[in-house]
Amino acid sequence: MRQQKSLKELIAYCIYKEKETDSHLPPAVIKEIMVDNQEMYQYIQQQYEDHIRPLMVQIVEEGQARGEITDKVSVQAVLLAIQIYMKSSGEMLDGQAAHEDREAFVEELIHIFFYGLCGREPQ
Repeated sequence: MRQQKSLKELIAYCIYKEKETDSHLPPAVIKEIMVDNQEMYQYIQQQYEDHIRPLMVQIVEEGQARGEITDKVSVQAVLLAIQIYMKSSGEMLDGQAAHEDREAFVEELIHIFFYGLCGREPQ
């Protein structure tokens, strides 16, 4: 039987994959493929609705059950925050492209998403 990954392990994996993608494709190319191309954008949105969203609901619910996500935040609020990030991805990619240290910039955005402006990372 496979041991279930913690939320922190899942996040670390997602961050690793994001950085791996960034090292191969410049932000402008990612933006052109994922945001500017309406057909691709609609495909990504459909995949999100059909596959990613249900998975995210499951991950959030399991994270809350294990005490890894605060119960002060609803599943709907987490999904809305993710949707906001997705809809702002073009601007974030532009900001990343303009930043002199792209990797550090991505880390900052990830920190804001998971811990907020004033939150502290768990030690």
